[in-house]
Amino acid sequence: MLKPSFLLPLWISAAVAQAATKSPHPLADDIPLPEIIIHLRTPFAARAAAAKYGLTLIRTFQSDPSMVLLRGSTVTIARSALALAQGDPAVRGAWQNMRLNWRRDFSPNDPYYNPNYPATGWPGQWTLNDTVSNLDIEAPTAWALGSGTGVIAGIVDDGVETSHPDLTNNYNSANSYDFGQSDSSPNPVTTEDNHGTSLAGIIAGRGGNNFGITGVMATGKWAGLRLDFDNLTTAQVVDATLYNNANLALKNHSYGPISPFVDAAAESNALNTSAASGTINVRSAGNLRGTISEDANKAMIRNNVNSITVAAINSNGRFADYSSFGACVFVCAPSGGVASGLRPILTTDRFTGDAGFNRNGTGDADPLSDGAYTSLFGTDYDGGTSVAAGLVTGSLGIAKELQPNLNTRMAKHLIARTCKQIDSGDNSPEGDTWRTNGAGLKFNQNYGFGLLNAGAVATQATQWSGVSALATESLGPVSVGTSIPDNNATGISRTFSLTGTTPLEEVQVSLNATHAYRGDIEAFLTSPSGLTSRLFASNLGDDGDNINWTFTSNAFWGESPAGQWTLKVADRGATDVGSWTSYSITARMGQLVRTISGNITFSDMVGTGPVPVTIELRNTGTNALISSHNVNVVNGGGFSLTTPLSGSVKVVFVTPNWLKKAITPPLQASTSLGQVLLTNGDPDQSQEVDAADIDLVIANFGNVGSGTLAGDLDWSGEVDAADIDIAIANFGSTGD
Repeated sequence: MLKPSFLLPLWISAAVAQAATKSPHPLADDIPLPEIIIHLRTPFAARAAAAKYGLTLIRTFQSDPSMVLLRGSTVTIARSALALAQGDPAVRGAWQNMRLNWRRDFSPNDPYYNPNYPATGWPGQWTLNDTVSNLDIEAPTAWALGSGTGVIAGIVDDGVETSHPDLTNNYNSANSYDFGQSDSSPNPVTTEDNHGTSLAGIIAGRGGNNFGITGVMATGKWAGLRLDFDNLTTAQVVDATLYNNANLALKNHSYGPISPFVDAAAESNALNTSAASGTINVRSAGNLRGTISEDANKAMIRNNVNSITVAAINSNGRFADYSSFGACVFVCAPSGGVASGLRPILTTDRFTGDAGFNRNGTGDADPLSDGAYTSLFGTDYDGGTSVAAGLVTGSLGIAKELQPNLNTRMAKHLIARTCKQIDSGDNSPEGDTWRTNGAGLKFNQNYGFGLLNAGAVATQATQWSGVSALATESLGPVSVGTSIPDNNATGISRTFSLTGTTPLEEVQVSLNATHAYRGDIEAFLTSPSGLTSRLFASNLGDDGDNINWTFTSNAFWGESPAGQWTLKVADRGATDVGSWTSYSITARMGQLVRTISGNITFSDMVGTGPVPVTIELRNTGTNALISSHNVNVVNGGGFSLTTPLSGSVKVVFVTPNWLKKAITPPLQASTSLGQVLLTNGDPDQSQEVDAADIDLVIANFGNVGSGTLAGDLDWSGEVDAADIDIAIANFGSTGD
């Protein structure tokens, strides 16, 4: 029933662990098809494009009619057409369609919620509410705020049984599609299509229906986006990633490549497009620990900054023995395993006919008699990082319900500041140890920022309105052109400086090196705070050559990028010698923000403006200026600004002719100050309407003009008797 590809990591793990010398590459590469994907600048020009390159039009993409799949008679012909398309100004992008050697990161999940059901000894849904060792995601705290109502999560997987009694009420058919069969039904097709049904229970199994399990998004919706893993292609993954992003708040991707350094440019481009539309893409880190692909930073779609990459822990409180690690891992969540003593995970299972993991008690290994569910997680089947990813997806569905502005960047900020540290004494070489960065955040490559706290994420989602506009600072490519000392941990280093002051999000390092045995190489990055993060680990089982790759590190999240950085490359294997060619750096920056808004009425004003206003944010105790914001507002019109501040702040309105007005609100995610009325008559900005103001108006009497005209209190465009009357009427008034 289980595909051989699912078993590969088990025997590879043992082989790699015991190998004292380098071994041949054990995993198959992706296979190019005689097909190319083209993103046209002009939609509905598919047939013209096919004729132009001498190829056959296969189809346009369901997600975007300007994306087309074209086929040639041979791979060589397709590649020739690809080269032409990549240089064609009428084409936005072009990629080879590949037969992908990827697999599901297996995870049947989500047990019956209450302990000792269906019989004494069953642990309940401990991943959601762990009363034994507190290794859960704190789901009840999140449920006190929301349960995913109004949110749809896309499950990009091998199909979901839509008629399952614990799934059907949350099924959203309008946004479901089968990208393998090209039809609207996401139901399983083959006997191996069991993974998606189990994962759906984790994310959005119906809660509160008095039977079975509850998903994290207990009242949220799920849409099935089926991939054909027996015949998986680049086109399928791209199409599913781009599909209906306007309607799908989240997408769960519990699958990925099983070889390192696989070019997934088309998939990565689709992921970026999906994130730009607002969809949050959650991805399993992979079940590849012990293989040459165990470092998730060597998987392009997993180290993409628009993925939230999730590792797994078991009920023993440590990383699961299959869970991949890496600097791109962002968070971990509970899952299962094969070791004895680990608590199992129950979840929905295919129940029609003799399908699924639990074959309705017909001689299978599942002790659960209820064939609509399975408990084989951690026994015959390795649930893996898929479970963990599903828990994160469901949790972010609740946060999305509470904060509609939630996107990938905001979600990452919320997760980073709320995770629970676990296994604090971890000193495994894979984890690169727990390190506290310059912003006070703890990071470990086995766990990311720690164990997901869905309750805290949901709470924080209500306390912020969004994230600041992305700021970036880039450097390079910088030429190095130096040999890397062989089998030498010291390696060679280069320093560079950044000047940005906005807090960091991810740091991306593009590294180019020539080497006959790339598995020998490792790299580290050290920030101005002194924090060192491994960018990728060496693996002597990887006999591929050369590295031309962009690595992502989350370890510096929240730090200031300003100052001197150090990048080190080392060769940890004997015999083969390589050269460090060049590197490039991109620092991504941003922070959580709150919104302050309101409307301003300028008293005694005839003209409409707009009037230039400086809105100052000051410390409530010291009155020290924190920040200032310049806006132009028509009379009675609105303003809106964002700030990373918390607590109370003094908001001061400063503008020509009108007295200062100060308001001190406690800041919430979105704080409305309502109608702010400013008192007229202070053209000299002394903060008192006095004789000097009347004198100023008289001195400019008869002058005409527009905008800020000295003495023109009512903005009529002329200094006249009406302005004198305003100053007299407000005589003695003072500003805040």
